Amino acid sequence: MKIMDSINFEILRARWPELATLGGFAEQYAHSDASSAMIKLRTYCEHLVAGIYQVHNLTFPYSDSLFDLLADETFKTVVPVVVLDKLHLIRVHGNKAAHGQPTKSETVLTCLREAWDLGRWYFITYGGGLLDECPAYQEP
Repeated sequence: MKIMDSINFEILRARWPELATLGGFAEQYAHSDASSAMIKLRTYCEHLVAGIYQVHNLTFPYSDSLFDLLADETFKTVVPVVVLDKLHLIRVHGNKAAHGQPTKSETVLTCLREAWDLGRWYFITYGGGLLDECPAYQEP
């Protein structure tokens, strides 16, 4: 994947460059191609969820669909409800975009902020980062 600098996701680049790049692509396309931006955010969530499964050495459910990964009972024990809610929000809107439903830039901007919040949580929880190291969100 081509490297795409981001406004809000660079704190992830050193350890998880694919997350930073996906966030950067979503920021870049938020206004010009909202559907593509939303699909990038869904892919961002897929990578983040896969990382959580790996860190916790969780067994993947019978299906590796994002819905099934999020619905897995063991996964739900290691992830706070607020995080699950944000992941589901991006999943739902990403699915709609992937299946041809029109996506508004406002939806992407809402989901970008949620993805940034997920990235901060991931950085602190799994990267040993500190909240003070996380820059404030900037709307693209």
